[in-house]
Amino acid sequence: METTSKDGYTLDHISHLHDLHLADVPAGDAPPPRCHACGLDCTRSAYQCAPCGYALHPSCARVGRAARHPAHPEHPLSLRLAPPYQSGIYTCDACRVGGHEFVLHCHHCQFDLHLPCAALPADAAVASRAHPHPLRLVYDSPHRGKQGVLVVCTVCQQGIVPEQWHYGCDRCETFAAHVGCAVPDALAKDLYPRVDMQRVRAEQEARNTAALLQQYQQMSALISAQSSMFASNTASMINAMQGLNLGARMSNENLAINFNKSGTGDEIRKREEYYKQGVFGWLHKA
Repeated sequence: METTSKDGYTLDHISHLHDLHLADVPAGDAPPPRCHACGLDCTRSAYQCAPCGYALHPSCARVGRAARHPAHPEHPLSLRLAPPYQSGIYTCDACRVGGHEFVLHCHHCQFDLHLPCAALPADAAVASRAHPHPLRLVYDSPHRGKQGVLVVCTVCQQGIVPEQWHYGCDRCETFAAHVGCAVPDALAKDLYPRVDMQRVRAEQEARNTAALLQQYQQMSALISAQSSMFASNTASMINAMQGLNLGARMSNENLAINFNKSGTGDEIRKREEYYKQGVFGWLHKA
């Protein structure tokens, strides 16, 4: 893709019409040049075209037209100078951050990588001061896709987004580290931000409190409805009892009237015999 001159400081790159010259980026108040390949600042050295303001990280400038990556062994990745999507934007499958610059792309699977993410050291090639054992780059976290789940970085004790790559240890299953914590000099470290665990815990507590409040309100509404139903049933029972008492009094009065009304001696004896048999006896006793 590129041709380097004999002195090693001049680059003919396919992405730009003019030669690019390697130079150190001076420290100072002026903003550093921005790499046109990855969109990140060039803070140390860069291949630059001063008249055009065009710059590339040395590592980005040296990426070939095709590459194999262990995170996607099925197919080779091809270098695209612009995202191959109609929107003009792609999402990196390593850091989950969008970009519109150069991309390593698999046209079979729509798998995409930022150039700095693709350059991260993998497997046992990392020996970090943060951990005594060799580290490996974890491409697919077992917690990926689980709502509300965060991996805690052993080094800084801040959260790691499960959808992002991070470093782990084959010997210590509980060890996990941000890219920046394991490889502080990595160009891609700023694409893997730390998640404030204190804020996450506060948000979780707020969600739990809201859920408990909702449960309390639902329970209160249920108790209120049951109390209203009980009161209504009690009132109905009282009305029914009052109706029975009224009916009993009316029956007693009617029976008394029938029992005491005039008639022949034979009719009076028949009524007395009828009451003695117990018909409506409970009303007669009342």
